[in-house]
Amino acid sequence: MTDYKISTELLAEITAERQRQIDKGTDDYPAQGGRCKDIIWAATRAKNCVVMNSLDAYRRRMKQIAALAIAACENYDRLNKTGE
Repeated sequence: MTDYKISTELLAEITAERQRQIDKGTDDYPAQGGRCKDIIWAATRAKNCVVMNSLDAYRRRMKQIAALAIAACENYDRLNKTGE
């Protein structure tokens, strides 16, 4: 079995997108439902990009989705932190 590793470049792009989301001030959600709606919205937009053959826009949307998913995991971890 081959070890899987995310490319350094892609990881940096997702991290930059995550920082953009934070800087934009869209990081305060009272519950995960808000973030899930954003993921669904971005996925719908990504699908539309494929239909319109706009592959660069598709990739940009996928990075937004990845950054939102990371934010959801981080929020979950904060809310469910056990006595480490």
